[in-house]
Amino acid sequence: MIVIDTETSEVREVSGGRGATGGTLGALGLLVRRRLWRDRGLFAASTLIVALATLLAYAGPELVNGTIDRGASDAARAAGDDADILVTYPVGNPTGDNVNSVRGLPVQDFDASAEIVFTNVPPATAGITTDYLAWIESGTYTLVGVTTAEEIAAAEEEDREPVRVGRGGQYLAFGYSSGAELEIVEGVDAAPPPPPADSSGIVTGPPDPLEITVTEAFAEAFDVGVGDQLDVTRATGGTVELTIVGIQRVVDPDAPVWSRLPLGLEPTLQHGTISGDILRGMIVASPETIAAFTTRSREAFTGKVEIQVDPERITLSGSRRVVSELTRLPQTSDTLLPGGSVVPRVHTGLTEALEAYPDKARAALAQMSVVIAGVIAVAAVVIALMAQLMLSRREGDLALERARGASVPSIALRLFVEALLFTAAGIALGLAGARLLEPGVGGGNSLATVIALVALSAGPLLGAVWARRTWTGRREAANRQDRAKVRKARAGRRLTLDALAGALAAAGAAPVRGA
Repeated sequence: MIVIDTETSEVREVSGGRGATGGTLGALGLLVRRRLWRDRGLFAASTLIVALATLLAYAGPELVNGTIDRGASDAARAAGDDADILVTYPVGNPTGDNVNSVRGLPVQDFDASAEIVFTNVPPATAGITTDYLAWIESGTYTLVGVTTAEEIAAAEEEDREPVRVGRGGQYLAFGYSSGAELEIVEGVDAAPPPPPADSSGIVTGPPDPLEITVTEAFAEAFDVGVGDQLDVTRATGGTVELTIVGIQRVVDPDAPVWSRLPLGLEPTLQHGTISGDILRGMIVASPETIAAFTTRSREAFTGKVEIQVDPERITLSGSRRVVSELTRLPQTSDTLLPGGSVVPRVHTGLTEALEAYPDKARAALAQMSVVIAGVIAVAAVVIALMAQLMLSRREGDLALERARGASVPSIALRLFVEALLFTAAGIALGLAGARLLEPGVGGGNSLATVIALVALSAGPLLGAVWARRTWTGRREAANRQDRAKVRKARAGRRLTLDALAGALAAAGAAPVRGA
């Protein structure tokens, strides 16, 4: 520092003066701590606004995406069981020529084919599936008559033909599933039928009756027992004889496959039809028995593979790929069972349930994005107003600093340090809250970056502008009363600004909290 002695006109240099760095950084920590403690209410409010805005910036888009994804799940869930993918193909009647009768997949290959179908589901669709059910089901056959075991024994003793008792209004079907577990409670299990005498597979002579087992519920409903012989036929003609050799009990009635073979679990009796009472049931047979029956009846059964869809796995982005795959799948169903002798058919209601959803979801996503961006903009304005409010409360301090020679950079630096503290605290709190709501969020976020830039720059920029305008040589009123009026007007403007900032902060916090 240079000092001029007015008496001697001597010029001398005095050590200990502040350099540029000392003037800028002097008492930085002390001033920041004192002012933050004095204005701790505003500091806490600014931190809260930044935290809420950061929370919305990180968690808002994730919550919106989660809601949109749940909408896709709800659309699939509303379709119910029809959302599952049902693949069907003929099974049995291996001697069919696909002209007079349909040739199906060998029955003994059905379980392996079901696994192949499930494995070959397209990748996006496979991502939303969990498991599958596989079963074989026939059409409806008419029970035209029953010859009881007693009548057969009596006819043998008397050397005559047994008398068959006709049945009316009684119908049955055949079914099979590896998941339909049964155990013998009376008689024996059905023996595998012998191969046909003709190498072509077609029975040339009168065949022996096929051995079958029936469930307890079937035996009771149809009034049959071990040793009875059933004659069944279809509308197309031809009769197949069946002999009951055992009664079985269902091991687990709650097994999922029984919901697909309900008649195998419990026959139904329908009263009051035009044809009288109608009794329907199902014979759950072994693959060997079904293979022999389809050969004799020259009719293939239907193999069904139901691929189960988990709605919780469906997302908006994934639903587009799923719809695309399922739309093409009926035309490319041979890829499900490549190299096979049959071409599967595919049916699902999931395509219809999901195909209209992406367009609706995009519209909803755009609307919610506008709302989030609007709330973030309000939060940014509130942060700037909070900075202006804090600055207005420090006009006296800043004026005193300028009067003592503080530079504009030093004032801006101190305000930047304060802004850095509450911005860092607010972003940390907001990010922690966002991770509680949506685990895994983080990383770069454009909305959070905007909030951070506004919070860091608003105070220093406003402070620098104010400091630049201070001590500009403007004339002040010489009269004390006039100066008092000026101070009163300034105080009124400051109170108005404080009230406006508080109102806008409250109004801005409400939508941030609600969003």
